[in-house]
Amino acid sequence: MTGIVSMVVFLLGMCLAVQLVASLHGPLDYSYTIKTKFPEVILRILIWGGLCVVLAIPFGDRYRSSFLWGLAVYAVFYLLFYPATKLMLKRNLKLLDRE
Repeated sequence: MTGIVSMVVFLLGMCLAVQLVASLHGPLDYSYTIKTKFPEVILRILIWGGLCVVLAIPFGDRYRSSFLWGLAVYAVFYLLFYPATKLMLKRNLKLLDRE
C-alpha cells in the first residue's frame, strides 16, 4: 500500500510542477500587457510555488521524497524535452525544404 501512495504523491508532484512551470511562463505570455497583468502573474507564481511548499511539509519524511522527486523529474523532463522538440522541428523543416 505504501508503494501505491508513493506513486500517487509522485504524480501529484508532477502535476504541480506542470502548473508551476506554466505560471513561470506568465511574464512571457503577458509581455505585451505586463503593466496591467503584473500583479496577477506574480500572484499565480506565488500561489503555485507556495502550494508546492505547503504540500511538501505535511507529507513527512516518508512521502516528502516522492513528492519532491515528482517536482524534480518533471523539471528535468521539461528542460530536456523543450530543446529536443525545437531541434526536431528544425530538422523536419529542413527535410521539407529539400522536397
